[in-house]
Amino acid sequence: MHQSISLLILFLTISSLSLPSTINGQKIKCNNKTQKEMDMIVARIMTFGTDRPFPKDKAELRDYCKEQTRLVQKLENYKTSCLKNQAKSIVAVIIYSIKQVTNTYCKRPNSRRSSELLDSASCANAATNDYNKCSIEYIERLLYAKTLGQSKDRLIQSCCGYFAIYNCVRQQAAKHPEQCTDERIDANINYIRTFFDNAINAACGEYSGDNDKCDKVQVPPPKKSNKKSLPASFFNPLVNLLSNL
Repeated sequence: MHQSISLLILFLTISSLSLPSTINGQKIKCNNKTQKEMDMIVARIMTFGTDRPFPKDKAELRDYCKEQTRLVQKLENYKTSCLKNQAKSIVAVIIYSIKQVTNTYCKRPNSRRSSELLDSASCANAATNDYNKCSIEYIERLLYAKTLGQSKDRLIQSCCGYFAIYNCVRQQAAKHPEQCTDERIDANINYIRTFFDNAINAACGEYSGDNDKCDKVQVPPPKKSNKKSLPASFFNPLVNLLSNL
């Protein structure tokens, strides 16, 4: 598993060297403002908790895919211009995964997976703000992990917090029983997991979602934070932590 991910990272790093480094024709400025923009872009890619609804039919799927392609290109340009070393490699894996998912739905609109996505939209759109609470919980956990210094606890909180998102999503979906069947909840979860699981599993090893080690990890107490001051997604906090373990 780790060897295959390492080969994937090497391939993606080499293949990205000649990519353009502009957004909307303008050279990217690698600063805090751009970082915040990337968090917003990833939030829109994930879709939950934004004003971007999930597509309910094939016509909406076409528009959704067009925007998804534009967003991923901006993220790729940012990776090429602003990231180095481990952070760049981690984001390369995330982008690769996002592209794979996007191609699954956008290039095969008549496939079973596309039908599942469209069917699950009623649940995702109804629960979008509740699902976003799970993302906020994870952002706060990542910020807590950052305070732990260079220790294994930092890795454990980052990894186990990620997998806790999906238990949270199931709990939040239960608030919408009319729209959220078990099948639709699974489709919502799988949509996001396919974006991040490759990078998470490569970094987290024994604290991945395949075992029960995270069940024994102490969850930090809830923190009363100013939600407006938090990043729009867990993208940058996660990448920063995983690249500095």
